[in-house]
Amino acid sequence: MKIAILVSTGFTELDLTHLQKHLIQNKISFDLISSQSGLVQAWHQKTWGNYYPITVSLNDALATDYDVLFVPGGRHISKLMDHGHIARFIKYYSLNQKKAIYLGEAIELLTLSKD
Repeated sequence: MKIAILVSTGFTELDLTHLQKHLIQNKISFDLISSQSGLVQAWHQKTWGNYYPITVSLNDALATDYDVLFVPGGRHISKLMDHGHIARFIKYYSLNQKKAIYLGEAIELLTLSKD
């Protein structure tokens, strides 16, 4: 099993760290995917949090390579909505009835699957 985690600067840190801990403990493969390169910074409650390395560029990522899509909530949703490749990912999981988890504000991304 392989998990695609879509992020941009401003995602909710606790959403990622709880999942990340579980995935690592259970030896489940995952990639942090973003249109940004290098590092993205999380939002931790009321201030900026840690930086996390992007493992796959959104431009290079293929939705078909992943079994599950995970999108944490947070301030990054507007940045994700502005990127055309995000719509490609969302539509793939919706049209193919693949597992996708949207936390908090990330549920807004489902509007991209309607086009």
